[in-house]
Amino acid sequence: MTLLVILIALCAMPLLAEATRMSVAKKRQQGVPGELVDLPKGTTHIQRDGPEDGPVVVLVHGLTTPAYLFAGVVPRLVAAGYRVIRYDLWGRGFSDCPIGRQDGDYFLDQLNAVLDHEEVAGPFVLVGYSMGGAIAALTAAADPGEIAALALVAPTGLGPANVPKLTRWPILGDWVMWVLGGVLLRRRLKGDGFKASVVTDLPKLEARETRTRGYLPGVLSSMRQLVTRDMAPEHTRIAAAGAPVLAIWGEADRSVPLSSMARLAEVNGQAWHHQVDGADHGLIHNRPGEVGAEILRFLKARSGR
Repeated sequence: MTLLVILIALCAMPLLAEATRMSVAKKRQQGVPGELVDLPKGTTHIQRDGPEDGPVVVLVHGLTTPAYLFAGVVPRLVAAGYRVIRYDLWGRGFSDCPIGRQDGDYFLDQLNAVLDHEEVAGPFVLVGYSMGGAIAALTAAADPGEIAALALVAPTGLGPANVPKLTRWPILGDWVMWVLGGVLLRRRLKGDGFKASVVTDLPKLEARETRTRGYLPGVLSSMRQLVTRDMAPEHTRIAAAGAPVLAIWGEADRSVPLSSMARLAEVNGQAWHHQVDGADHGLIHNRPGEVGAEILRFLKARSGR
């Protein structure tokens, strides 16, 4: 009987842990910058900056951190005259977390819905960071004619995915992520150089994410369905279509190692590459000056702006 009780308790722990976490509705009560937009599959948090008539740049963030991670890059794009649109992916930030496998189609549907709502017409610039780079590549491969330029910052999908092996195991991986994932992610934050971030209180903001209902199961699903996906076929189609591509890499990145740069060069020999010396995977928020400057240099070369 005691063993049965223990087994029942262990099975119930993931559901109980998730039930005690803060709902996204409660998190929104703390204040939401930008706008909450009702899309077909749920509510998405969108922020817009820059002149309404400027050329459009859409920013897509990565696996664990919402769109506030672009805070250091946005002002540089706006100062150059661009209209910048950023949004929180499903299950992150202030966006809903619709039920479903968090694979490429899951996020591609959301991005297309955002573009439709924002009435983005004609070619636009698409910037993807980390897992957002995979989402951006999926978008560009599906309709390269709509992409004026594709900028990828430490994109996943071009090398071995650096995700905990335990998360790939069914049942056990789910249990660990749902019950202990928040503790493990918060511990990682303390040792990942977040003190150098231009985002104020980033560790606190990230800790809040881990305490939000739907976040940890979503991160786990994304790890399994998208972060580990080989994006070489999509990049091959992008290259064949002749879409201009810039890839920015962190020299000390342990999540997306420099071997990914060589892989992209193999499948798309026309892509531009820029290496940020000494930068880790957080280069989008701890080295935004160099990242933003390189994106603008690339866009100027393409458009003459």
